[in-house]
Amino acid sequence: MTQGTASGFALCALAASVLCGCTKQKSVVAFNDRFLTRQSEVACALNAQLSSMRGDFQSQEPERRPCEREPEAYVRDFELQLMTSFESESLCKSLEMMKASEMQQEPRDIWLLSLDRFEPKADVQKWNLTHAVAKVPAGKWEDRKGVGGPDQIAHAVCAVVTNAGATIRHK
Repeated sequence: MTQGTASGFALCALAASVLCGCTKQKSVVAFNDRFLTRQSEVACALNAQLSSMRGDFQSQEPERRPCEREPEAYVRDFELQLMTSFESESLCKSLEMMKASEMQQEPRDIWLLSLDRFEPKADVQKWNLTHAVAKVPAGKWEDRKGVGGPDQIAHAVCAVVTNAGATIRHK
């Protein structure tokens, strides 16, 4: 087979896969970052108020002490750690991760990752993963929940989205 024939076959295979829709679009995990700064502001204000009522800051749990930085700084640090965890997690290699606030158009297979209530100084966060399934009746959502730090969240979310874990059968 000549080089021209080989490249012709490759071109035909590519064209056939495009025409038949055989190329699979990447699943997207969209991190819901829309209300985190406000949640952080509320948590920092509440911690400051509770701390002033108790007096002794050193005896309190670290995440309940007053915030030392601007509330938005805690959010940006967590987002950076989370994005880094998704980048470095091998289960995530077939996925695309982005902030929900930066999405231009909604992809076909989207999973929305939200934090239930952002705690600025906590090592772990409660999270919720919602899948908008295109193959089921409108309004049907599949949810997953967990608690963890950025590495644990990335691992669990990517395992769910890529079906690396067990198959859960629904009635």
